[in-house]
Order: sequence, then C-alpha cells, then structure tokens
Amino acid sequence: MLKVLHFADLHLGVENFGKLNPKTSLNSRVEDFLNAFDLLVEKGLKEKVDLVIFAGDAFRDRNPNPTLQREFAKRISKFIHAGIPVVLLVGNHDLPRVKNRANTLEIYKVLDIPGLTVIDQIEIIKIKTGKGYVQIAGVPWDYFLNLFLALKAEQKTTRSVVPNSTLSEAKGKEREPENLKKLLEEQIKAKIKDLAERLDPDFPSILTAHLPLGQQFGSEQDLEIELDVFLKPEIVINSDFDYIALGHMHRFQELSKDPLAIFPGSLEKVDFGEKNQENGFVIINLTQK
Repeated sequence: MLKVLHFADLHLGVENFGKLNPKTSLNSRVEDFLNAFDLLVEKGLKEKVDLVIFAGDAFRDRNPNPTLQREFAKRISKFIHAGIPVVLLVGNHDLPRVKNRANTLEIYKVLDIPGLTVIDQIEIIKIKTGKGYVQIAGVPWDYFLNLFLALKAEQKTTRSVVPNSTLSEAKGKEREPENLKKLLEEQIKAKIKDLAERLDPDFPSILTAHLPLGQQFGSEQDLEIELDVFLKPEIVINSDFDYIALGHMHRFQELSKDPLAIFPGSLEKVDFGEKNQENGFVIINLTQK
C-alpha cells in the first residue's frame, strides 16, 4: 500500500484583505497561505507519506517574487530531504504569457534534483518510492490550452475558406461553443485512454491533471483568464488508473469512488467566495488493482 499526499492550487502571493507584517515583511494573507503549507508538510512527514503530488498553480502570479519562490522551495525541500519524492504538475498560473519564457516551476526541472519531478508536458513517468515504483501520467494545463487554441484556429479557418456553402454551414454548426466543448472532451478522453493503454500493469498508476472540469464555484472564475470552458468530469475517469489527482477547481470534490478521483481544492481560501467551501489536501492509501 502506497500513501500519497495530494494537493493543488496553492496560489502563493494572494494578498486579498491582508496587511503588511513589519516583522516578516510579508502580507498577512501570504502568511496564512504559508501556515497552511506548513501544516501540510508537517502532516505529510508525520504520516510518513511515500509520495507527494502537487497538481498545479503554485503561485498567484506568473512572475512570483523571489521571496515567494524561496518559501515554496523551502517547504518542498523538506519532503525531498526526508526521502519522499515530489511531483509538480504545471498549471495555468504557472505558465508564462510570453512564448519561450520559463514557467514558474521550470527551475526545478533545470536543477535536476533527485526525487523532484516537474511535469510540463503530457507524459508518463515512473517514480521510485520507498515502497517501489509508481507510474504517473501527467496532463498539464499547457496540453489543454494548446488543444483549445488549435480547435479554435481550425474553426476560424473552416469558416473563412468556405463562408457561404452548405459545407460551411455544417462546419459552423459543428464548431459552435457547445460543439467545441464536445470536441475538447472527446480528444482529452481519447488522450487519457491512450495514456492508460501505455501503462505497465505490474506497477500502480496515478493520473494527475490540471483541467477545468464541472463548473465554477468561486474564485477560480476570477483567477481564470485564458478561457471560459468547463468540461464534463467523466472524461478523466478511467478505471485503468488506481488514483486520479486533479487540480484547478478550488472546492474539494470527489468525482468518482472507483477509481478514486479527487479535487482537493485550494489549500487556503482565496477569497470570501470560498468561505463555505471545503478545501485543503488529501492523503490517500493507494492499492494496486
């Protein structure tokens, strides 16, 4: 049995309704988020977890200041020094706005730190834990965003090439927002199926994805700036995976029991819109099917 700590949507740097603490030079809301992060690390070490998965969105801003980067690294390093491997998935707030610039987690990939893995493209990796190997299939936000943009570009091309024909009318109907959403759902589901078919049955497997599934419940609507598409949750449910670790939605949600699929929610409440929402982190006991 493998004990896995799963969290997401840390959003370090949120300062809503906070004030400067002159003793630390940090905003009081930033301190709230760091205190929640400290509790997570303390619990993970106490429970002797075998693996930590962070499912995206480390910082509020795509260009976090060095202090926030230091505080994030300080806490992640505690797991690494304890011999607990950590997987960091790149979310939408981790991505730069300008092509060829580094994402907020890329420095860890460049440093090539043993036990610390960054997933910034769709792939399957094998992680060595204290209880053997586990397979992690990663679906970062960048995959979803590029697919969305490609389908939107195809829509525009289709409409401009044959603007008045019967074919154009048919294509136009196919590419209306709901049908664009359907295409996204079909392709993402097919990609996850492809990942599942490449798994080694001799090892446990986890799917981790940063995707907009279900509906908006609060602050993710304000934090989301690329697009306004929310997909059917069932597209990620694939029984070939032993656990599905999700990120992006800020409310705790259990999408499926078999396989277990969870959004842990944001680690700390981002604003008053989340005051009645459950959120935090989860520790699950993974058993291979």
